[in-house]
Amino acid sequence: MTCKYCGKQQPGGVSYCVYCGQKLDEEEGPRRCLSCGAELPPGTAFCGACGAPVRPPKPQADDGVPRWLTALAAGLGVVILVLMGVVVAGLVMTGQEDGDDAAALSGIEEEETDVPAGGEGPDPESGQTEQEPAEASEEEAQSETVPEQEDSPQLETSSLGWVFRTDYFELAGEGSWSDWLYSSRDGRQWDFCHKASADAGYGGSLFGITLYESGHEEEYHELPAYRVLGELETAEGERYDVVADFPTDVQFSEETREEYYQLREDVDAVLDTFTPAEGCQFTPRSFVASATK
Repeated sequence: MTCKYCGKQQPGGVSYCVYCGQKLDEEEGPRRCLSCGAELPPGTAFCGACGAPVRPPKPQADDGVPRWLTALAAGLGVVILVLMGVVVAGLVMTGQEDGDDAAALSGIEEEETDVPAGGEGPDPESGQTEQEPAEASEEEAQSETVPEQEDSPQLETSSLGWVFRTDYFELAGEGSWSDWLYSSRDGRQWDFCHKASADAGYGGSLFGITLYESGHEEEYHELPAYRVLGELETAEGERYDVVADFPTDVQFSEETREEYYQLREDVDAVLDTFTPAEGCQFTPRSFVASATK
């Protein structure tokens, strides 16, 4: 058999040309020119009618892959795409749920923050409301409490003056306490200041009282200005030297000078009211290291 495409003789028993790869079919008609359609003899390189080059058509590739396998691969691809879509949708929904949970938790924390630190707020269902603070009586208005310190000092005021009490002693003064300011450095040290000068940033210190352990005079002998009021013995038998110290630098502004000196004139009189607290004993002294004014 001769291949009608390349014109070469073929061995017996083949279905495709062993030279050009075209299918051998004796029942098919003669080969024709692709340009003019003229019949071409076997082995022709050029068309005798139009002169066009004669090239055998490219043989159809046969990859040998069964159609069922191709269909299976396509089906698997669709399944994979569907599964990927489901996974992505699940991740998106999970993210939204996490966001909702975070928002809900934030709301709960804000509600807890709104509850007063002292306990639960008013119950709207029970009809309970926050009670307005009762108006202080005239007697209570005349009594103030100094912020609690280690020795729990108390301040009482009246139209006649004020009384300052600690666990160790009492002091008293005439006039209004509103011009004074008190602070405690620790359990055995107290400072008394002119409030207006302190508020203006000039200190306003008038005097301080410190309890030094007896026998340790060196601890206060270096003070620039001080007065030993006496020796105090507590109910537990502890002994202290009661020492008042005074500032030596400017503690007032030009605007508060006059009022500061008015209080400073009263310092000695206030110190002379020093009285031991209940259970304590006091032995007065009269020692002044330097002038107090």
